[in-house]
Amino acid sequence: MRAALVAVIVGLLACTDAPAPAPLTEFIVVASDSVFWVRSEAEGIRVRSAPMLLAQLDGRFHELYVTDDDRSYYDATFLGQHLYARDLISGDSTLLLSDTVMFALAEAYGRAHPEERPLTIEEEGAANPRIMGTADIAILDVHGPWVSFEYLTDVDAVGARSRHSAEQGVLDLRTGKRATLFTLFGASEAARLASLGFRETSFHLDVIDRAPVVHFTGIQRDSEEPAGVTSLDTEKVLSPDWWTPLLPHYADSVTPSERRWTREGFALRARPAPVGELRISIALVDDREGEWLLGTVPAPLHRVLWVDPAIAGDSTRTALTTAFNEAALYSEEARVVRAPRAAPRATRGYSAVVFPAASRKGTSTVRPSLARRSSPVNASRASRPRSLASRE
Repeated sequence: MRAALVAVIVGLLACTDAPAPAPLTEFIVVASDSVFWVRSEAEGIRVRSAPMLLAQLDGRFHELYVTDDDRSYYDATFLGQHLYARDLISGDSTLLLSDTVMFALAEAYGRAHPEERPLTIEEEGAANPRIMGTADIAILDVHGPWVSFEYLTDVDAVGARSRHSAEQGVLDLRTGKRATLFTLFGASEAARLASLGFRETSFHLDVIDRAPVVHFTGIQRDSEEPAGVTSLDTEKVLSPDWWTPLLPHYADSVTPSERRWTREGFALRARPAPVGELRISIALVDDREGEWLLGTVPAPLHRVLWVDPAIAGDSTRTALTTAFNEAALYSEEARVVRAPRAAPRATRGYSAVVFPAASRKGTSTVRPSLARRSSPVNASRASRPRSLASRE
């Protein structure tokens, strides 16, 4: 009898100590310079990162990337850029924005110097070329089908006036067309915003308190000084219809030290990593505050793209796997982490620190890390895709 009772007690203790499964979910965290693909399944939690930028539109994922367009001569550097969006499933890329300034300058230089020819990939230019022209396209953020960008051009030439231009705008990810206040918000809101006296196309989109805002900026044209884009004003707008599907991308609970994305039966929680680290700790928590740590991501954390099982199938996951495999070649930062199905542990206390602001992403531009050069070098002359994080 006593032996049977002991067996029952041991069995109960074994059940009590058995690891509890983590909530089943799948999502992609978009951080400052990388994306993190999280899959919590019965077998465990898998977290994979890659230095690229992904957008989600109608359940499909698109990679945004920039390519160099080098049209340099021996004594004149002309380095332009092009911005593309690639559908991960079809593999088709759409040209969203193309620099035309460096192309025009290179064409004019070629006509003025018919005895010279453009450099090949294997050739190097002068250490200090007489003309240095560069274009830089950077993505500020993505909100559904709308891509906010910054476009800078800089031209310096010996014996000539320097020329610097800077502007911001919004592009339609589906077509590459430039968005206006009317296309984004309709006639009534567009008229109200236009009445404030700002340029109708000189702005980028931002998010404050889960709602879209318009951040107006000035335009610089052929200035002698590289002043860059001037920030003017931020205006709240009535949320358009296209904004509603984007609400789950942003935390529905925000405090100075924590953000949460609430889902059925669980939540994704983000908190600052230990003081001194510009990183954010993310974890899954259930209704009883059980916790499954997922690791840290670089601040700021822009948004969370949920992989809907009703939409995502084998083609989506195959496409994501291929994209992450390819992105592993962009830099040495990509990694795969496998977490065992461990028991949740109680939430512990933490030091309250100010959470990195997520509402003014335009102030922390996500841009390519481009190594501008005084002379064309083999490593950077090839026309190849670049993510918003460096693919060097």
